[in-house]
Amino acid sequence: MRYSLIAAAAVFTAVLGACGVHAADSPGTAPATTGPATTKAAAAPVQDPRTFSPAVLPGKGLGEHDFIFTGEFDTRKKTQTISLVQGGKVTWTYEIPTTDPDTKQLSEYSDMHMCSNGDVVFAYKTGWRKVGHDKQTIYDYKAPKNAGGGYNECHCAQPIDNDRVFFIENGVPHAVARIYNIKTGKVEMEHTLDSAEPVTQKSVHGEFRNSRRLPNGHYLIAHMSLGKVVEFDENWNALYTIPAPSVWDAVLLKNG
Repeated sequence: MRYSLIAAAAVFTAVLGACGVHAADSPGTAPATTGPATTKAAAAPVQDPRTFSPAVLPGKGLGEHDFIFTGEFDTRKKTQTISLVQGGKVTWTYEIPTTDPDTKQLSEYSDMHMCSNGDVVFAYKTGWRKVGHDKQTIYDYKAPKNAGGGYNECHCAQPIDNDRVFFIENGVPHAVARIYNIKTGKVEMEHTLDSAEPVTQKSVHGEFRNSRRLPNGHYLIAHMSLGKVVEFDENWNALYTIPAPSVWDAVLLKNG
């Protein structure tokens, strides 16, 4: 079984209502002036988001499902932490420094997965890594310097099985999707991806986020800079496109 983290954003919208109230002319007073009536927008009370849920929540709370999670890019701390929750309790953690010791660039957890053998694969902006349950590094990929004068970035790393990892490397002059076999040390697939032009060091960070290689060999790609999700077949022919401004994650549900 593999647990996966989905970064999501929730937006609460307050609806504003407006009504125009006009006083009737009173005897002995000057007539009302002519011209457009003025209205004043009255803000509807904003509901506390916490009240959207029932007082007693269903299920067993944190004990309902086991999961792996992290916060992202908390620069107040010198380290960033992954936590594995099992039976409602944190049973395992793993930390990385907020500043990458090799490149001196800021790191941030993005994509992460637990493999069936207990290994954990995660992207951390300045690269991606696979570690064992003993916290020993099995493989560590560092995003290299690029032609734009900075570094490429990795925000997507998905284990296909216990040996192969699908990942996207944002970069200059273009982003690249790859499948890397840790056991053989070979790149099994490599494909250049389009992103918003012009591609510069400033645009690298926003090119792509969590994308997926599907069980049928297709690819579901979160084009963050282009504001869309695209499914490609195994030969990278586009099958369909869904508009998705600032898309952060693309996941195919069981019902399709």
